[in-house]
Amino acid sequence: MRICNFIQMLSTLCLILFLISFPQLSVAQDGETVSTDESKVILPMYFELSSRFGKGSVGGNDELEAMDASEQSFGLALGYRFFQYLLFAISYESLSFAQTSEIDPSVGNISGSVTSPFAINVGFSVWDFTFKYTHFLFGNYKLEKKTSVGNEIEYGEISGSRIELLYKVWWNFHAGIFSQNLGFSEQFNSGMGLTSLTSDFEVSQTGLTISLIY
Repeated sequence: MRICNFIQMLSTLCLILFLISFPQLSVAQDGETVSTDESKVILPMYFELSSRFGKGSVGGNDELEAMDASEQSFGLALGYRFFQYLLFAISYESLSFAQTSEIDPSVGNISGSVTSPFAINVGFSVWDFTFKYTHFLFGNYKLEKKTSVGNEIEYGEISGSRIELLYKVWWNFHAGIFSQNLGFSEQFNSGMGLTSLTSDFEVSQTGLTISLIY
């Protein structure tokens, strides 16, 4: 079902991009680059390099207690701006989480990381503010520590998103706040295989975003 939804979403996106770029419907806007063939329009590029610092909780699956954790993450997004205000981009996300609460023997150390090679970003800008929504499609949460018997644990089947509100503070530098919620419904244990969780392994974080946006 997740794959079907993903294919349907990409098909819809391709249709939208086609309609926007169709020569008979394309209209050059201020700041856009027009080729020598006036029927073709090249949309303004969108590029963002970002870093995030947050605090929140990680875990809480299968009736286990969620642990306090801090986040340090990095993102790289590339896409287009439409009508100067709307944006669409694809981003690479690298997120690291460090447990800040005392280790609970029944839970273990939940410090870990997520690498998401493909996330969808949509948003809009008005005045010096930018609101952005990021939807995660891929990525596993890999625990930093192995189990007592040496097994590695990863949580998969990601679902979730992040919202951000950014303000242009100087030149192309932006700062703002974010709220992020991710869920993982499967656990892979290198010694026991893949199992479905009765409740999601969850990541909930809020914090500060610093971005360089072109």
